[in-house]
Amino acid sequence: FSSALTSDQVSQLYNEKPETDTSNFKAVLYEGDSNTSGNYISNVGFQPDLTWIKHRNANVRHLLTDSVNGASVYQGTGVTLHSNETFTSTTYGEFTSFDANGFTVRYWSGSQYFNTTGRSYVAWNWKGGGDAVSNTDGGIPSSVSANTAAGFSIVKYTATGSTATVGHGLSSKPQLIIAKTTNQSYNWVVYAEPITAEKYLILNSTSAQVDNTAFMNDTEPTSSVFTAGAGNNLNYANGDIIIAYCWHSVAGYSKIGAYPGNSSTNKITLDFAPSWVMIKLYDVAGGNWFIYDNKRNPSN
Repeated sequence: FSSALTSDQVSQLYNEKPETDTSNFKAVLYEGDSNTSGNYISNVGFQPDLTWIKHRNANVRHLLTDSVNGASVYQGTGVTLHSNETFTSTTYGEFTSFDANGFTVRYWSGSQYFNTTGRSYVAWNWKGGGDAVSNTDGGIPSSVSANTAAGFSIVKYTATGSTATVGHGLSSKPQLIIAKTTNQSYNWVVYAEPITAEKYLILNSTSAQVDNTAFMNDTEPTSSVFTAGAGNNLNYANGDIIIAYCWHSVAGYSKIGAYPGNSSTNKITLDFAPSWVMIKLYDVAGGNWFIYDNKRNPSN
């Protein structure tokens, strides 16, 4: 440019994409810069609705934030979650916004976990359905941002303390649901189809599967709803606010399943090349959650 840019030109450049990106998931790496105004991570290629960030070279908490809860904690409008911990935060102000091609984080002296100079980070990003819409498929109304083509939705609802169903916005039965009460320090709970609705896992724990009828009332999800049993972390008490991330397998794109260990090389065959894998030993206590992606270790 031979002259100063106008505000319209700045906005145009900010939102420009070098090429069409039709991704529904993207793992990206970025470096912190300690900028208190914001560090724009622009290499996602789409505007995410769920971003999960982890510091790569320090033993600190994970960060999850989504467009339904609201991203901008430091502006007083959002909630941040931490997959390895029970508490939620409305004051940690490092994640500031979801943007056209990515997201923005800033340096905040009260936390210093997700945008510090000299530190490296990985961010896993999922595209939902944008702004949440009202869903009345279940007995409990929900707000849902659903990307049905990718088999992913974000569901927010208010617990009643009595067993009820909740609409999830997908076109098929969810096979994986990761849920957290956002206004209470309760454990994360995880439904996984291979272990059935009779049991659940705890995301912030190495525990084995837990057998508890109250979890989902021993009722499998359907193509429209899942059951939130009374007196557990899906529906513990009237007024609790729950966020649930729901997925089902999509041919050529994603797969949720189980496999038996063999104490040797064990090739798990899929019909696509995965860019993100999460694994949990579920029938024996002590199994960590492992996450792999094709950006930190692209060749293996």
